[in-house]
Amino acid sequence: MKFIQILSVLFLFILCTVRVSNVAAQDRDQMNVAPPSWAPDYDSQNSAHYYYLPDIECYYDLWNREFVYLEEGNWQFSPTLPPIYAGYDLNNCFTVILNNSVHEPWMHFHYYVAHYPRFYYKSINRDGYHDNARPLRGFNENGKGLVYNNRPGNFSGNRNEARPVQGLKRDQPERSTRPAQPMKYYGKQIGQPVKVQRNMMKPQEKRNRER
Repeated sequence: MKFIQILSVLFLFILCTVRVSNVAAQDRDQMNVAPPSWAPDYDSQNSAHYYYLPDIECYYDLWNREFVYLEEGNWQFSPTLPPIYAGYDLNNCFTVILNNSVHEPWMHFHYYVAHYPRFYYKSINRDGYHDNARPLRGFNENGKGLVYNNRPGNFSGNRNEARPVQGLKRDQPERSTRPAQPMKYYGKQIGQPVKVQRNMMKPQEKRNRER
C-alpha cells in the first residue's frame, strides 16, 4: 500500500514539474517576441499579442508574425498584407495595441469596428496626428493612453527581428499559415434590406415624400 502511495506522489510531482516547465517555456517564448520594425514605440511591449490597424480593418498577430485580414467572408492569415493594401504605409500607420487578455480579436470584430472606426483618431485633436515633432502613432489598451512617435522625422523602423514583416508587396501574398476562419455576424438585420430613413434620401425624393 505504501509503495502505491509513493508512486502516486512521484507521479503527481513529475506531472506538476512538466506543467511548470511547459508554462515557463511558453512564457520565455512570449517574452522573446520582438515587435515588428514598423510598430510604434510603447511601454510593456512584451505583454502585447495583437495589434489592430483600424484604417484597413486588419489585425497583426505579434506572436505568430502574421497579418489577419478579411477576404471573401473569411479571415485569412499571411506574413504579408494582400495586394489591395500595397500602398498602405505600415511605418506611419495608426496602430491599436490590444488588451493582452484578448484571444483572436478578429472573432469579435464588431467590437473593434465600433470602438475604432477608420480614421477616428484624427478627431482626437486637430494637430495631434499631423504634428511633425510628435505625431500620433496609436493607442495602447493596456496602458489606456495614446502612443506618440518620439523619434524625430519620418522613420522606417530599425528594430531587429528574426523574420522581417513586409507589408508593401505588390505581388500575391504568401500562402496562408493557418486554415481560414469564418466571419461571425451578429444581429437579425445582417443580410436584410436597409430601411431608408428620410435623412438618407436625395433632397428631391425627400420633398416628394413629404407632400
